[in-house]
Formats: sequence, structure tokens, C-alpha cells
Amino acid sequence: MSIPVLVIHFGNQLYVKKCLEETVKHNPNNVYLIGDESTLQMCQSIGVHHVLSTTIPIFKKFQMFCDH
Repeated sequence: MSIPVLVIHFGNQLYVKKCLEETVKHNPNNVYLIGDESTLQMCQSIGVHHVLSTTIPIFKKFQMFCDH
């Protein structure tokens, strides 16, 4: 039985792709990333379900604290 993995990340850095690739190896079809537009193509290329943060109302407040 696999447990869903939820990752929240904004920005398309190489280390995020590497971490997600490893996670998909051990938990295929059950990895989700909540992120921005820059992470969509990366997720599609490695088989991660992408959820655009702007479609989740609470993330508008959350993102105020993440911008740096």
C-alpha cells in the first residue's frame, strides 16, 4: 500500500526535480506537488501530479509568507 506524498514548492530548481524523481521511484502515481506555473512542465515530465497553487484559496494567504 502506498501513501500519497504531498510536496509544496514554488520555483523550478534542479534539486526539487531530483527529490521528486526519487520519490516517484518509491511511490509511483501517488506524488502530488502544489506549486506555481514554473513547476508544471517538470511535474509532467516525471509523472508527478501538479496542482496549481492559485486554484486553492488558502494558498493566496500562504504565499505572502513564502515570497522572499
